[in-house]
Formats: sequence, C-alpha cells, structure tokens
Amino acid sequence: MRKIASVFLLAVFLSGCATYKFQQGQPPYDKGYIASRDSYAILEYTLGADNSVPAELDLAKQRFSRRRRMVEHYYKKMGRIENRFKMALYDPAAMFVKLIAGVFRLPFIAVSDYKYDHNPAYREKIIKIEEEKDLREEARIAKLKEQLDLYIQSVLNTEKPFLGVAKPKASRPVKPTPKKKAASIKKELASIEAAAKQPAPGESQAVSAELDKVQRKQKAAKQKPQPVKKQSKAASVEPIAVIIARPQRGYSPLTVHLYSSRSRSPAGKIVSYSWDFGDGDISNKANPVNTYYSGYSQPQTFTVTLTVTDVRGNTATATTAIEVLNK
Repeated sequence: MRKIASVFLLAVFLSGCATYKFQQGQPPYDKGYIASRDSYAILEYTLGADNSVPAELDLAKQRFSRRRRMVEHYYKKMGRIENRFKMALYDPAAMFVKLIAGVFRLPFIAVSDYKYDHNPAYREKIIKIEEEKDLREEARIAKLKEQLDLYIQSVLNTEKPFLGVAKPKASRPVKPTPKKKAASIKKELASIEAAAKQPAPGESQAVSAELDKVQRKQKAAKQKPQPVKKQSKAASVEPIAVIIARPQRGYSPLTVHLYSSRSRSPAGKIVSYSWDFGDGDISNKANPVNTYYSGYSQPQTFTVTLTVTDVRGNTATATTAIEVLNK
C-alpha cells in the first residue's frame, strides 16, 4: 500500500514539474535565444533592451535563472500559464464538480439562451455586462503587464555593468535653426551695406545687386509660413468591425463566444455579419459560438475573421487570434 501511495505521489510531483527549453526564436527574434515553458515561448525570460534577445546562450540562461520565478508569477496572474500542481490536483476535481452542477443548471441555461435569442433588451443587457467584464479584465492584464515590464527593466539595469558600455553614437552636424540663419543673413547684410556706402570704383553696381539679393533672403527668412487650411472633417462612411472573443486561450475542446456588438457604422446600421472561425467553419450570426479542437502537443492558433456590411454596402474586416492548448 505504501508503494502504491509513493508511486502516486511521485506521479503527482512529476506532473507538477514544468519542462524548459532554450531555442532560437521566431522572427524578429531569430538572431537570439528564447526560453519556453512546456513548449510555450515566454519572451520575458530572456528579453533585453530595445526588444532584443541575447545572441549568447550563457547570457540567456543567466537571465532565465534570475527571472523565472517572477516572470511565471505574473504570467500565472494574467492567466497565460497554468500552475502544474493545480492542473494535476485541483482542475480534475473542479471539472467533476462543474459537471455535476451543470446538470442542475441546464434548465436555467436553456431559459437564458432562449431569452438571449428572442429578447433584444435582454440580449443588449448581457452584451453590456460581458463588455464591462472584458474591459475590467483587459485593464487588469494591462496593469500586470506594466508591472512585469518594470521588473524586467529593473533587472536589466543591474546587468549593465556586466554587459559593457554601448559605444556613443557619432555626433551629427547640427543644422542651423531659422533664428541662426536669419542672424547670419542680417550680419551679411550689415557688411554689404557698409561696403555699399563706400564702394570701390567700378564695384557700385555689383554691391547694389548683392544688397538686393541679401534683402530678398532676409525677407524670405522673416516671412511667416502661411497657415495650412484645415480640411473640412468629412463624415467617415466606412464601418468599423470589432471582435470580442471570450475566452481567447484555453484547453481543447475550447468553446469560444464571439461578439460583434462593438462594431458600428457612421453611415448607417450594420445589416450583415460574416464570420470565418479559422478552423473551416463559418457563420452569419451577429454573436456566434464556436468550439475549437487541437490534436497537437504544442499550442495551436486559429485566426478569426469578421466582415461587417452596413446598410449602404460598405464593408470592414477585423481579426483576432484564438490559442488552443492540448493537455
């Protein structure tokens, strides 16, 4: 019995251990090394200044060892990676509970779906709630991303003494500003005027011509640029297509709810919707639902395309990506 318990605990422990790999990145990171966690590339492990990745493997490993814990902390809070122990122990139990609870929730779900399809006011209310929820989630993730960027920058600041000092850029000749140019012309004009007062024999005509030339330069330098006439703001007639996908990342089979409620047209009402889910399926509904499947060991990305047409026949297109993971 103890042996069985030991094997079970060892299996749970191994299932909770992530695997890491260093490899050449995809363009534009193909000239350096990135690190991946369970085949999921995470740039922040090795990312450097100016959105670059290290060309030396030793530097990539050094950055990875220093940053791994904090980077994964932020990625887990953003929902981009899963806790392996949570996946091995908590998720199966939670899925079982949801499955049992779902049986009792089926009548409520059926009523809600019926109201959504037949009651415009209820549909608008649900869409508004979902939009507000999406906006709060986007703001939360943006704040976490900003905190992660600040952390990466602070780590890079400590690396500077070890990475050497960048060569200073060659200074470029400074172009004279309009004020300096006008001053030089004024100085030139003063010298010519002084020469014009006491011209040498036979040179009075040449000095007068030069004086006229410099006066024209001075007048051109002082002349203010003509104000650009503002073009009248013509009302845009092109519609705007916007996709809301919830969720955008998850495990196969992944059911995604797609909304087009933020799409609009200044020229009139949008009358048709055309969806291409990127997996071979299409739809003409305003807010369709699609289920994605993945049989690959690595994450698979599907591109969703929405084309809207307004009452005047104008069209607009938007795309978004759905990432499907395989357990």
